[in-house]
Amino acid sequence: MDPNLNCSDPGLKMVLPFDNVGFRLENAGLVHIPCPIGKQWILIVANFIDKSFDVLNPEHSIEKFSLVVNTVIYNFKQLFVKTYPGCFKFNIHDFSVKYDSGIFVIQFIRWYNGVEVKKFSNVDVQAIREKVACQIVINKFNEQHVPIARQFIAKHAKHLLH
Repeated sequence: MDPNLNCSDPGLKMVLPFDNVGFRLENAGLVHIPCPIGKQWILIVANFIDKSFDVLNPEHSIEKFSLVVNTVIYNFKQLFVKTYPGCFKFNIHDFSVKYDSGIFVIQFIRWYNGVEVKKFSNVDVQAIREKVACQIVINKFNEQHVPIARQFIAKHAKHLLH
């Protein structure tokens, strides 16, 4: 069975238009496509800001999900072109594919309040990674205490200690 969409189906034009989505996707910043794979989830983001597809996966293995990732991206591109054939802002087929370890997924989990996610951007990612790593290292439930890390934090950032 071919997982790719049959692009000759005229009904596909009705999947992504304004009437179904509520806005024109070509004007979107990010479109989140959660993908359940077995007992795990990954998040594929159609990133119209950076003109890329960002694959957010907590595992480091790219190959494990490559078939699903490639299929989802291929199908999204086909649906987009079918729905917005006259889009002159960009060529969705030129979008690159980037992989990340999942810090965005962690942020979504931490900051989702049931309605929205606290705003953050690519500019914040390195600082978020450092803060999350620090919080894991110094957490009172961490069984592997790292005294030098706790001493550094106590001296320079007491607000992070529990």
